[in-house]
Amino acid sequence: MKRTVIFAVGIIALQAAAAVTLSPAEQQDASLLPYRTAQLHIDNTGEEVIRFAALRWEYGGPELVYPVTVAPRRQASLTVALPAMAVQQFYDVRLLGSFTPRRRVVAAIRAPITWPAELVQREAFITADMSAPYKSHLPLWPAKLLRNIFLAAVVVCVAGAGTLLLRGPIVRLVGLVALVVIASGITVTGLARQPLIERQFDETGRLLILTARRTVQWQSDDARWVPVYDNPAEVIEETLVVYPDGLDLTLRPHEVRLLRRWK
Repeated sequence: MKRTVIFAVGIIALQAAAAVTLSPAEQQDASLLPYRTAQLHIDNTGEEVIRFAALRWEYGGPELVYPVTVAPRRQASLTVALPAMAVQQFYDVRLLGSFTPRRRVVAAIRAPITWPAELVQREAFITADMSAPYKSHLPLWPAKLLRNIFLAAVVVCVAGAGTLLLRGPIVRLVGLVALVVIASGITVTGLARQPLIERQFDETGRLLILTARRTVQWQSDDARWVPVYDNPAEVIEETLVVYPDGLDLTLRPHEVRLLRRWK
């Protein structure tokens, strides 16, 4: 009960540190399509300087981060690009005092926005089975590499059994450790030679297909790549962070990620 009260007080304090409003921009920037532009107004009622604004739709999608400086007891407005996937949306807005090396949240607020129906472009972000043609190209570890790792494991087991013939427990232990180190080095070297991320383009050059052999971070200095989802569930699970000058995306194994460039 005590923890619940403390948590609730913390949420109220974050909300009280600032106020925000979101409204569609009167002039839409066509260069940002399929995102729609909106005006974010920030009223910093707290005692900390706000240096970043991070926005994410309550039902997922990319997190969009914008630099902004709002001194205590001051106000500021900035233009933001948002995925207008419904007429009525609520965005989780986090106002940050710092972004790296660790985020410091000054205020966290849920802000509504109502888009004109003609600005809503849900189909630009969600296209059923868009990734289906590329699922057969998931990057697998080469069969030759897996076979070599298996053979190395067999050799280690056999050689490990052979160390039992050595005289003295310390000598046997040293021999076994040496075998494990050698086998591990061979395995790591083989895995390191394989690219973690596979990337390809469709015939138009405007659709980027990303896959990975294990969970890894992918970054780009081109913020014009826009995510495309097969279904709303993928929107919820999105890890993409969009900055004015780039992208940061977590790629998972056995997952196909599509990014489309509109301009």
